Amino acid sequence: MEVSDEEVEGALALMDTMVREDLEGEEFQDRYTDAMAQLIEAKREEKPLPAVPEPQRPAQVLDLMAAL
Repeated sequence: MEVSDEEVEGALALMDTMVREDLEGEEFQDRYTDAMAQLIEAKREEKPLPAVPEPQRPAQVLDLMAAL
């Protein structure tokens, strides 16, 4: 599929209008990317994998058949 330069420029302009720089704080931290970077670094240096913290409370498991 071919994409024209105008389409690429339009997509980039749209992305620029959607970017927000005011999102700060603990709730906006990208924990997944941080964890993946730690995992990759540990594997690269042949070190033990980082420990996974236990969740503070167990996840709620739904009975799908009961929900239907």
